[in-house]
Amino acid sequence: MQRVRWISVRATRKQLEQPVQKPILSSNSKVFQQALQNRQTRVCLEMLPQVKVNTQQQIQLIEQLFESNEPNKLEWIEKLGTVVLPENMYSWLFQLYYKENNLVLAQKRWRWMQEHSIPQTTRHMNWMLKILQQNKMEHESLKFFDECVASGIEPNFDSWGQLIKCVGNGSLPWLTVDVLKRAQDHGFPINRHLLSFSLAAFAKQGITGGMDFCMKLAEKYQIKPDLSIMHTLMTGYKNSGQFNKSLAIYQEIQQKHQPNLQTFNIVLDVYLKQKDYHNATCLFESLLESPFQPDLITFSTMMSLSLRQKDYQKLQFYFDKMQDYQIQPNVYCYNMMFSAFPLKQQQLYDTMIQTCKPNQRIFATLLSNALKQDTLEHWLRVFEESKIMADDIIYKFMALNRDLGTVFALACKHEQVDQDLYDYCCLKLGQEKVEDLTKNVLIRPTRMPLLSHSSSQVNVVQMDPPPIVQESIKQLS
Repeated sequence: MQRVRWISVRATRKQLEQPVQKPILSSNSKVFQQALQNRQTRVCLEMLPQVKVNTQQQIQLIEQLFESNEPNKLEWIEKLGTVVLPENMYSWLFQLYYKENNLVLAQKRWRWMQEHSIPQTTRHMNWMLKILQQNKMEHESLKFFDECVASGIEPNFDSWGQLIKCVGNGSLPWLTVDVLKRAQDHGFPINRHLLSFSLAAFAKQGITGGMDFCMKLAEKYQIKPDLSIMHTLMTGYKNSGQFNKSLAIYQEIQQKHQPNLQTFNIVLDVYLKQKDYHNATCLFESLLESPFQPDLITFSTMMSLSLRQKDYQKLQFYFDKMQDYQIQPNVYCYNMMFSAFPLKQQQLYDTMIQTCKPNQRIFATLLSNALKQDTLEHWLRVFEESKIMADDIIYKFMALNRDLGTVFALACKHEQVDQDLYDYCCLKLGQEKVEDLTKNVLIRPTRMPLLSHSSSQVNVVQMDPPPIVQESIKQLS
């Protein structure tokens, strides 16, 4: 009689802890391929854990994701994008980073391309410059541009224009002159395109010396001011407080050019800053009878004018009128409504979140109103539950109005301390106590200073040309 041999099968602890993997069936692969051919992107994404996807299918699915309305498509693309993609798809990817304003992923992808020896083109560089400009990183933009040129990427006119916008976006408008000189040295002569960006950088800060220099260059290179340049000059003089000069250019536009809606919007803003409410109202009424349709800027300017006059009835009128023109109010308009009508803020908030994402300014206004109405706890819960606002801003606002020691300890517990709150508490509670509470807490960069004793660094705009650009100014002149 043959003896039966019993085999004892014992699973090790390591084997038991491993997740049970679903078998990859050939039938699933066929269904996946069929869904891919039919451009059923959602079905394909849901099937990804059950199928083995080849490189070509990954590329095809990424291409479909670019064209889809998938809410988390950037996250999916990052998971799938570990394969080498066609050159044009990297341009789409950087464009998507720009649209989503995701600097971290853009920088990570740029490094990944370098590590995998994937050619980086002028188009990729230009999109990266746009993302850096979006995040107001003027110093980093200059460094990045120099690294690209050193690596062999050839800049084009758009590259130089984008670099001018990057450095002129913050506290370095005079460096745009240096960029103009460098562009000229690289064989890109000063043209309307580049000069307009440099002029806009000075106009934004109201630096009339820089604006005058740009206009001298325009004369030297025979660039005749068009309506766009005239608008930039109006804006610059308005920002520098020279309202009469701004209105004088408006008179010149009426004689030599055909004014458009942007012209009238700038003039309205000039009247607002002059507190000339009568002329602003007259201009708005004449605009309603003209061929031009008022836009969001027009209505927000008139709302701002009404708020300054404390004419809340007129403010409500412009807010309602805007919607008659099928114009969607933005967060700036809603913030004025919250300021004027604190008792209506719940109703207004419910309407706003259907179309707008609240920002820090909205948050501060709502909580200020709530503090006066003793509804602060309710609004803190609303923001925390919705996850719309950054928690560190909540703690900063509470620190202004509640027991600071308790609030700071709570912020440390939830790791919601930024540099502004840290500095303020060092001043009020003592550095030793604050350092003890924040031993294992990551201090975040300040995004919105709400506290009065912040020592956060603020960029000071250079009103006069620094020594570094003096030589460029001399050579261009």
